[in-house]
Amino acid sequence: MNAAFLACGGMLACAVGAAARLGIADLLADERLSADALAERTGTLPDVLEAVLDLLCTQGVFCRDEAGRFSNTPDSEPLRSAHPRSMRHFCMLASAEYQQAFGALMVTLSTGESGFRATFNGSIYDYMTQNPEAGRVYDLAMEDLSRPLSSTLASEWVFAESTTLLDLGGGHGVLLRGLLRARPDVLGICFDRPDVCARGELDLRETASDLLGRLRFMAGDFFSDVLPDADVYLLKNVIHNWTDESAIRLLSNVADALSRRSNARLLVIESLTDGGFSDTYRAIDKILARVLCESGTRLRDLNTLSRLIERSRLVLLRTHGLSTGHTLLECRGVSIES
Repeated sequence: MNAAFLACGGMLACAVGAAARLGIADLLADERLSADALAERTGTLPDVLEAVLDLLCTQGVFCRDEAGRFSNTPDSEPLRSAHPRSMRHFCMLASAEYQQAFGALMVTLSTGESGFRATFNGSIYDYMTQNPEAGRVYDLAMEDLSRPLSSTLASEWVFAESTTLLDLGGGHGVLLRGLLRARPDVLGICFDRPDVCARGELDLRETASDLLGRLRFMAGDFFSDVLPDADVYLLKNVIHNWTDESAIRLLSNVADALSRRSNARLLVIESLTDGGFSDTYRAIDKILARVLCESGTRLRDLNTLSRLIERSRLVLLRTHGLSTGHTLLECRGVSIES
């Protein structure tokens, strides 16, 4: 793939994002449709939509028959909302705010400042709080990324006598939903920002009412608030969003909570540079951390993350490579006797 084609990648990303936002794959789930029919259902211009879909057909996302009707392909199936591994909302996020932040890549290269902050005049979390619709898409995009991990963790990790799980920065609680369904005897607490919790509670009532009474949301600041008691604390893909200093603040706050219960554990689940992901995925993740996250943040390897854990008054008990490519680190409070 030559450099000139790669330079046009942003155009392809925008086309994928537009198709995801319009729900084209959902409309094509059960029937082939012409550009005119799709435009009528999506409120778009037929000739422009046809050009966008033709572009995506050249890359195997959608296909077109001799009658001019479009249909899904294996590459467009994950753009369906109901697909078990849907990536619809992540594609919306990656092709919009994420791509805009990458427009400031030269700022990150020359100053180290987050490209997102340079573009949107604030952190990604500030932006999502101030823009509710963007925040809703972000929450759902994080669900897309968490859904496979939820089923994997439920099948590959034994929670023993745990009765309460607390997911810090857990968004809509998709990780907890999978774990609670696998363990009917367990309760879950999803701890996140107030706006995220408000959306999560609404989504729980609308899409997962079977978990009402077992999963609850708690709004707060995981850097400074006293955390509620739990048997297992979860930090899934959270630490890589923060600098070492911020990560230690967060981990130390969890350490305070762990010290109150002798059997309590922390599970840190991360994408590491020496983990089980492909080289391409790791390379993308490394630059994402620099452009999107807190200025100065870097993706870490296992040794670096282990040292942060030790500096935060935590004891690393063991590590485990999950089949998703993530690395799980089990920790306890440093003051607890073995």
